[in-house]
Amino acid sequence: MASKPQVQCPLCHIELDDSEHLQDHLVESHSSSELAEAIVSRWEATEYGYDS
Repeated sequence: MASKPQVQCPLCHIELDDSEHLQDHLVESHSSSELAEAIVSRWEATEYGYDS
């Protein structure tokens, strides 16, 4: 059986344990400001073609 690749946090790039969920990690380890900045950065990259 093929194993799932480890999930990596898109903000801090750490690989999460199999028992850790990305949403829980984001809520517990990153501030609202960090999350908002990441979302805006991704949107700008998509909308304006910026490299992130």
